[in-house]
Amino acid sequence: MVRQTKTLKTLIKLSAAEVDERRKALQVILDAIDKLEESRRQLVELKAQQDDFVTKNPDAPEGLGYGAWVRRWRGLLADVDAKIAAARVQESKARDLLHESFAQQKTFEISKDAIDTANALELDKRE
Repeated sequence: MVRQTKTLKTLIKLSAAEVDERRKALQVILDAIDKLEESRRQLVELKAQQDDFVTKNPDAPEGLGYGAWVRRWRGLLADVDAKIAAARVQESKARDLLHESFAQQKTFEISKDAIDTANALELDKRE
C-alpha cells in the first residue's frame, strides 16, 4: 500500500505543476486581452477626438481626407475586435484545460486520501 501512496504523491506533484503552468498560460492570455481592449479604447477615443475636430471645424477643407481616415480607422477597429475575439477563444480553451488539470489533481488527492484512510484502518485492526 505504501508504494501506491508514493506513486500518488508523485502524480499529485506533477499535476500541481501542470495546474500552475496552465494558470500562468491563462494569465498571459488575460494580459493580452487587457492590452487589446486598451488599444480598442484608445482607437475609440481617437475617433471621438477626430469627430469633435470635424464638428468644430465644418469649414475645414476636404483635403484633410476625413472619409479615408474613417475607413482606415474602421479597418483598425475591426482588426482589434477580431484579435480580441480570437483571444477570447484561446481564453476559453485555456480555462477548460485548467479545469481538466485541476479535476485530475483533485482525483489523485482523493485517491491518496482514500488509500491513506484504508491504511490507517488496517493498522488500527492489527493493533
